[in-house]
Amino acid sequence: MTKDVYIRRVTQNKAKMYRIAFTILKNDADVQDALQEAALKAWEKQHTFKNEAFFFHG
Repeated sequence: MTKDVYIRRVTQNKAKMYRIAFTILKNDADVQDALQEAALKAWEKQHTFKNEAFFFHG
């Protein structure tokens, strides 16, 4: 997956990810930190994806 494709997928799903994280963390600053950390870790570990088609599927 190219960096541009990854960024586009993260951007397209940001609202959904925010809602899910906010239901757990209940704090905007914590949610922003968690989303940033998750996006970075996912990018760094993308080589371990078993099936890239399932990345943000649905």
